[in-house]
Amino acid sequence: MPVAIKRALASQSDIFHCRVKDISAGGICFTSQENFTRGDNFEFSVTLPVEGIHLAEEVFVEAQAMVVRVEQKSANVNRRWCVAAVIEGFKIIRTKASAS
Repeated sequence: MPVAIKRALASQSDIFHCRVKDISAGGICFTSQENFTRGDNFEFSVTLPVEGIHLAEEVFVEAQAMVVRVEQKSANVNRRWCVAAVIEGFKIIRTKASAS
């Protein structure tokens, strides 16, 4: 599942996209080509999948989080990092699902 990440105090142009490995009400784990440091604060937004649960609304989550663990997954030029963070606050936004 894709996720948009914005580092704390960053400009709009500093938003980058990562892939969610796991997410819950308490935390998020994602892979990124951007390096993070333990203690980094960031905001993220993700659209929850509605396939198979037949919701009449799309559900977006906007949240604030703090990095608690970073692991390098690849040592080559296309470095990948696995980042785990605790969610410190979130907001759920519901919108009408588009007709398909």
